[in-house]
Amino acid sequence: MIERMVVFGASGDLTSRLLMPAIAQLAEAGLLPPGFMVVGSANTDWSTGDFRQHIADGLGKHASVVAPATRDAVVQMLSFAPADVTQPAEVSQLIGGDHPDTLVYLALPPGLLPSVLPALAVAKLHATDAVAIEKPFGTDLASAQRLNEILRIQLPSR
Repeated sequence: MIERMVVFGASGDLTSRLLMPAIAQLAEAGLLPPGFMVVGSANTDWSTGDFRQHIADGLGKHASVVAPATRDAVVQMLSFAPADVTQPAEVSQLIGGDHPDTLVYLALPPGLLPSVLPALAVAKLHATDAVAIEKPFGTDLASAQRLNEILRIQLPSR
């Protein structure tokens, strides 16, 4: 069972407007495992406090149907670590070798993925980990096919 989510591109609009409100709704429905953690990362010089404030503001605007206590609890599950997602050493350090079952969520522009996927392939992902790529997946058919090829080669089934 996924116990942790690492979000690359966490400083972007997608994370605060859509992803974290969805996590808040899952929390309110009791569908997150106990101790669930979200690690945000971006090429931004933020602290955990900065990230928490950014997400709290987003939840206030985009998750008003979720109880304030649940929104506060979701904000407390957050941490932040700046990283360049195209650098294998930084990605590996953030994911960690001995880590709980993790969903790596790529909230990134499609143009970054050809550089990001090889960096992610160096990380020690386990068979129980998962990778989610936010759409759009490529910018056209040819780029989507290229991304699929990179995924087949770089991130084979474990």
